[in-house]
Amino acid sequence: MSSRIVVSFSVYSSWVYPEGDHDRYNYITFLAFKLITIHVIRLRQEQNQVLPLSDREFQTCCNVVSSSREDQNLTPCRDDPLRITLDLLRSQLPADYVSPHREGPTQALIWASISWIANVRVDVCYHLSQRLERWIVLRLAANLAQRVPEKGLWRIASRIADALLWNEKAAFARARSLGLPDPTFPDYVAPSSLDDLLGATLINHRKSHEILWRLFTDEILASIGSALPLCPTNFEKHQRWSQLVSFSFIYRD
Repeated sequence: MSSRIVVSFSVYSSWVYPEGDHDRYNYITFLAFKLITIHVIRLRQEQNQVLPLSDREFQTCCNVVSSSREDQNLTPCRDDPLRITLDLLRSQLPADYVSPHREGPTQALIWASISWIANVRVDVCYHLSQRLERWIVLRLAANLAQRVPEKGLWRIASRIADALLWNEKAAFARARSLGLPDPTFPDYVAPSSLDDLLGATLINHRKSHEILWRLFTDEILASIGSALPLCPTNFEKHQRWSQLVSFSFIYRD
């Protein structure tokens, strides 16, 4: 199992929870969130596999971390890859942890699954580009062959992030101001060179050029290139947005 996957919990002296529906709902959704996040990352890092996501995946996670009734065993996990991740999760739980049952808040867990996928879509749609900028700055600061002021690193990161975006709002506004039909979702055309990517030369060291270009092509485009460009419409018209989710989970702050 990949050493990059780290599962951590706040360890209490006892995980025996109160018996109210609200408390059990919180425990189940907390564990389900941990499980689905680790699972998405594990599949991407170990198998380069993108897990298609919907509310059903989160609901499955709610089920396998709990039992249907208080007097029953945990609901079995019939998904082999998910069972491996579940075993990883369980190995990190305290020895005195008592698994919750979902009798009572069953309908609430269904709504929690719908809310989870909606929140994931919003997070990736509106925040992934900013998260990418921070990640790019950290990578460049650690790896560039020349010293670049922090302000310069942010300029580079901003231009790389801009190269992944389609400014949907501006495109529609421009078309309407000119009396043109609304624009259709564009195919993504990747920059063909570093100068094309950055628009102007911000660094002058050849090795730094190579590092920058590999970061863009070998890490960013290789991971999410087929799901680009980033824009709200991407989630309505394209089914490849799960690639963005796994990338976002891995590089979450």
